[in-house]
Amino acid sequence: MRLHWGVGIAATYLVFAGATAGFVAFAMQQRVELVRPDYYTYSLAHDARRRAEARTAALGTRFYIDVDERGRTVAVTWPREHAGRIHGTAWLYRPSDSSADRQLAIAPGPDGRQTFRLNGLAGRWIVRLAWTVDGADYVAERDLVAR
Repeated sequence: MRLHWGVGIAATYLVFAGATAGFVAFAMQQRVELVRPDYYTYSLAHDARRRAEARTAALGTRFYIDVDERGRTVAVTWPREHAGRIHGTAWLYRPSDSSADRQLAIAPGPDGRQTFRLNGLAGRWIVRLAWTVDGADYVAERDLVAR
């Protein structure tokens, strides 16, 4: 039995169209999760973030983030001369589940140190600090794995 060449072309087209429709159905059922709900607005402020990161880098060793070996405590040290003038927020991002994100207030003591306890957290997290001192923005970020 011989098939006409038009039947072969039609069968090839139907297989391609069916595979495309199957992939589209599969893709529509996948959960799409951005790191932030305001992802696009956040990306527009890229240059300002870079300047804030450069300001933070200019602080050198006077600013540092220390994470304990189990990832349960984050200790942040700011320059002592900034201690009373810091206003900002610490965000804990969970890259695999944005619904678990947390936001904490930055309030260092007179010695310029603040400790964040991360009880109840497990897995990979990103600690992002954003603060201002006398109108100048600063930003720092650190990955951690809580066990």
